[in-house]
Amino acid sequence: MQLKDKIKQILHKEYPEEKAWKAFIYWWLAANGYEYDAGRSLVEFTDGSKDGGIDVIAWPLESQSRKEVLVVQSKYFRQPPTEKELQRFQGAIAALNGSLNDFQTWLGTCRDELHHSYRNLRDERRRHRYILIAPCRFRGALKRSLRRKNIDVHDADMLANLERIYSVGKTPRLDEIRIPGASPLRRVAENDGIGVWVFTAPARELGLAFERHGNALFAGNIRYALQGDTARRVRKGMYDTLREAPHEFVFSHNGITITGDKIHKRGKAVVMRSATVVNGAQTVSYLGNPTVMKNLAHNPAQVIVKFIEVDEAELLNDIESKVAYRSNNQNKVSPSDLMIELPSLVSLQRYFRRHGVHIERKKGEQKLHFGEPGISKERLAQVLAAVESSEGAVKGKRKQELFMGPAQRLFSDFAASEKSRAEAIAWARVDDIFRATVKRFANAKRRKRAQLAQLASLRVFHRVIQATQLKIGFLHAMTRWDSDNDALEKFLERSFKAVISALLRCSSQHKKNEPAFYKALESVKPAVRSATWHCRRKVRHCYHQYLSS
Repeated sequence: MQLKDKIKQILHKEYPEEKAWKAFIYWWLAANGYEYDAGRSLVEFTDGSKDGGIDVIAWPLESQSRKEVLVVQSKYFRQPPTEKELQRFQGAIAALNGSLNDFQTWLGTCRDELHHSYRNLRDERRRHRYILIAPCRFRGALKRSLRRKNIDVHDADMLANLERIYSVGKTPRLDEIRIPGASPLRRVAENDGIGVWVFTAPARELGLAFERHGNALFAGNIRYALQGDTARRVRKGMYDTLREAPHEFVFSHNGITITGDKIHKRGKAVVMRSATVVNGAQTVSYLGNPTVMKNLAHNPAQVIVKFIEVDEAELLNDIESKVAYRSNNQNKVSPSDLMIELPSLVSLQRYFRRHGVHIERKKGEQKLHFGEPGISKERLAQVLAAVESSEGAVKGKRKQELFMGPAQRLFSDFAASEKSRAEAIAWARVDDIFRATVKRFANAKRRKRAQLAQLASLRVFHRVIQATQLKIGFLHAMTRWDSDNDALEKFLERSFKAVISALLRCSSQHKKNEPAFYKALESVKPAVRSATWHCRRKVRHCYHQYLSS
């Protein structure tokens, strides 16, 4: 399949309501790691007659680690840019960076409604990044000429690579990671085009690299910096060593691993091209913490860096996955960690993000906005399995077992269409309300039993709305969550109380007040059947109350 057709398929699925050329811009931004899907108001389309040679301005996002303004000329999939169009784009860049008279003269050639935006663009003190996107192949001399004029050229080769990494949820590796003050490079191994280099780098310089690039440093890692007791102990150990024995840090720390396609020494700095940190996210992000950086101002601590040099792009992707899997020893890799590149899960994450819900696909992945509702991929698999069947409610209690089989099918089924993705996000919201309702149970013993039976309660609720023919109306109502969430929350809270009461009543009768009914399929099936029968009238009444509110 040609590149054009592959990208058109993505645009049709991910941006069905957008014009093709606008969808192409949103896709390009997302593929490069910019989160404009959740901040589309900051993408300004200027294309049209008398646009001055600029098609798009993307203003900086709050969550963007590099505070830069993107100034874009895009051809989508029409003919390559003509010489005149290239000259107009270069003229716009010269005017924005030239004298006021030159700028005013150029501004007079643009539409009146663009004057305010272009004045703001010229006054914007943050870095401008000029980008030409054209799905064609440029002559080498022309590409070099454009780059000398500070224009990033994204041609067919770069777009093909973007399409490959976008489908598995990755962001491009950094063009280069530069570490000043590093020791001389030493090659320690080489085999079949793969070389291994070792050097030491100042801990402060690694912290500064994190300040500059943020989580973009870890594009090829299967996880970001983790939380929890193990991570806290490791960070405390690093902090104590940095303060008390910084010269010993290089001996007591096992170092970090970076992959890329080129490494060389430039002056006193080591430069790694097309690079990503595949082991050591916790170390690098901790060293970049503002509190720690204060103690690194004149700190001699050094860190061992292993660089794996791989020329072939496809082989590089494979190598980084293997290294990330085999070198994470402090927190063992689980089956769910290995599913982060599943295209259907990636598609679900992007859909959820556009609707204000965060899926933690990679462990340690940060939310875009503080207070944003979120769900981990492990919990989402549990919820979808429980909704599907009573057997799924049982399997959901052992979440890693789900990722050895059913989870892949579940994500694929729920990512297949716009309707099924909307249903997935509805069940994620339902689960969030159910969990919040459980926490408000007054009786501690009843609250504990309700928590244990929560996945079974999702199955009961699903069967009830199916049996009462409320499912279609309920899912349609959930699409209005942003404007109707208060009334929907009340309906879900009342429904859940009815469902869980029926389940616990069944547990009390058949298991002598023990919560074991949710653990085995032969016990869950009759409990779900009985609870569905007993609470459907109450749920229907709650839904009618919601409709009349």
